[in-house]
Amino acid sequence: VALAWLIALGPQVIPIPGSTRPATARSSAAAASIELTADEVVRLSATQPEDGSVFPDDTPAPAL
Repeated sequence: VALAWLIALGPQVIPIPGSTRPATARSSAAAASIELTADEVVRLSATQPEDGSVFPDDTPAPAL
């Protein structure tokens, strides 16, 4: 559903899922066939921080 939501956001968003197993790659590819309603996209988008941050303020960013 997460990949389907990103795809539904429009062509300016390009999800790049990683995969080490064929089953995971197939699952990720299947997201392209999921059609979310406008209401579902709005509801999923509402779960994200408005400032676009990935981590809460008290969560350290991963070491690169």
